[in-house]
Amino acid sequence: MKRKNFSEGFTLIELLIVIAIIGTLSSVVLANLSSARNKSINAGIRSSFAQLRSEGNIYFNDNGSFGNAGNLCTTAGSIFTHPRFAQILASAQNAPGTPSPVCRNTATAWAVSIQLKQPESGNAFLCADSAGALKSHPTVLGSGVTVCP
Repeated sequence: MKRKNFSEGFTLIELLIVIAIIGTLSSVVLANLSSARNKSINAGIRSSFAQLRSEGNIYFNDNGSFGNAGNLCTTAGSIFTHPRFAQILASAQNAPGTPSPVCRNTATAWAVSIQLKQPESGNAFLCADSAGALKSHPTVLGSGVTVCP
């Protein structure tokens, strides 16, 4: 009877070490993918908010004001209920888990803020306003505030 040579192949310890290394590497890759996904969501929000600034200028030129004053995105007769503006706001919060934006306006000014998926330079919110600002900031807009902080 011929004896088998067990020196060929890998030992159980060697296989377990390789599996552990692969597991560690895959967890690092998955963490980076999650971060990249959140950054891409932030980029989409930033793009939508840039569109809001342009749309706000068009609305003001057409109507002479930003509509009824209010502290809600659903204030009747305000710029925020205009179909195009509302559509852009909806696209900004398209990503799962993105909270609703905070809207503030008077007849002469407006501002919108939304929480970002991943803070940028320590700032958790993005704000756009009728003065042309588009910037991240640390806190949500206060009641009646129509200028980005």
